[in-house]
Amino acid sequence: MAYRQTAFATPDVHQVDLAAVTDVATMLTRTRFPSVEVVVAVGPLPTVLGDGDLLLLALQELLANAVEFRRHPHVAVIAVSAVITSRNAVLRVADLGIGVDPAHHDEIFTPLHRVHPDHEHAGDGMGLAIARAVASAHDGTLVLESSTPEGSVFRLKWPQVISLVGGAATR
Repeated sequence: MAYRQTAFATPDVHQVDLAAVTDVATMLTRTRFPSVEVVVAVGPLPTVLGDGDLLLLALQELLANAVEFRRHPHVAVIAVSAVITSRNAVLRVADLGIGVDPAHHDEIFTPLHRVHPDHEHAGDGMGLAIARAVASAHDGTLVLESSTPEGSVFRLKWPQVISLVGGAATR
């Protein structure tokens, strides 16, 4: 249901404090994984243009993915940072998890696709698909920037250029 709602969402674009979104996403992730120490190192996080609720959902899914595929059984270490370039916002989520085999880099974003069997990792194969749907709803992209056996780096990028059409903000 969340994927369907996200995939067809029209973002309510306004200024969003990514630091506040990250604080909430971190708290929700820690609540979701009470037996894991979730360590989130937060770098500079600007105020961006976007839909705060959708960006929160994407970040929750990226953090949950990092926790689920952590290397250590009781600790997940994640770094979140963002920048605004001349035309885009770029949110980076890096982890020290098990990484993603290069053969699976594209398919991990497919709805309901699971690389690992249920008995190895929980989940329904929707988290990264939902996060990518949020990026698409913002006319952006979500990619696995790099992955090694020492972790993965996901990059969510979306435009920050707005024009006014008939008094309404559009991208």
